[in-house]
This record gives sequence, C-alpha cells and structure tokens, in this order.
Amino acid sequence: MNDLFTKLPGYWFEASIFTALLFILSILLWLKPWQVKSIRGGPVKVLKVHHPSSSQHSLMGKVRLDEGVIEVPVSELRFSVSADGTGLVRDVQAELKMLFERLTATDKTKIDFFREMIGVEEKYEELSAHPGLGEVRQYIKSHAPFALSREELTGFWG
Repeated sequence: MNDLFTKLPGYWFEASIFTALLFILSILLWLKPWQVKSIRGGPVKVLKVHHPSSSQHSLMGKVRLDEGVIEVPVSELRFSVSADGTGLVRDVQAELKMLFERLTATDKTKIDFFREMIGVEEKYEELSAHPGLGEVRQYIKSHAPFALSREELTGFWG
C-alpha cells in the first residue's frame, strides 16, 4: 500500500500538466487570438457553399415527371395483384399458411391460434369490409389443425 502512495505524486504531476494544457488549448480555440495568413500574406477567405433552396432549382432545372406519373408518399403506397383486391386475400392466406405451419411444428393449441390471429387481424384490418372475407374464412376452416365453430369463424374480422 505504501508503494502505491509513493508513485501517486508522479501521476498527479503528469495529470495536472495534461489538464493545464487542455485548458490552455480550449481557451485559445475559444478566443482565436491568431489569424491564419494565406501564402500571399493576406487573411484566408472563407468560402461559402451555395445550397439552392426549394424555390430555386439546380443547374439542370426542375425534374419533369412523365405523363401520368405522380409523386406519392411512402405511407400511401399499396401493392395488389389485381384491381379487385384479390392480392389482399392471397397475402392473408399466405400469412395464415405460415401461422398454421408454426402451430403444427410447435404443437400449440387453439388458444395460441387465437392469440396469433389478433396480430393478423390488426395487420390486415381492411379485410373486414372486403368481398374476399368469406374466402379467407373458408381457408381458415379447411386448413386449421383443429376444429373451429361457426361463431369462432365469424369472429374473425368482424
């Protein structure tokens, strides 16, 4: 223990010198008492980069979209296989197929199925007013690894 105290004064001295140098350097940077001179002897000019604002355009000009093309925010972007919305039904069926595979692989029960279905219903909530809802319910009835009553089937999405 005495050996530790004999070495401390050396470390304290080095630490205090380092702290003083940092303090002096920060003061110099804050005050900027010097000016940088260029090769010709005058002060260095600060170059400003011009960024065009949204009202101004670049050298190329404003981008012109092709006829019939519009800009849409990503939040409004939807994909569908066909115009009648059958892509939604196929997406839900694919999700249900993966759900049924997980249930049979892990030997989960009907209660676990209902818990998982809450997430599927929230993900595809637009299916509640979709004409393909009956097809999805029929898919659930025919592919579920356990029997479901009519009340349980009609409870999905509505």
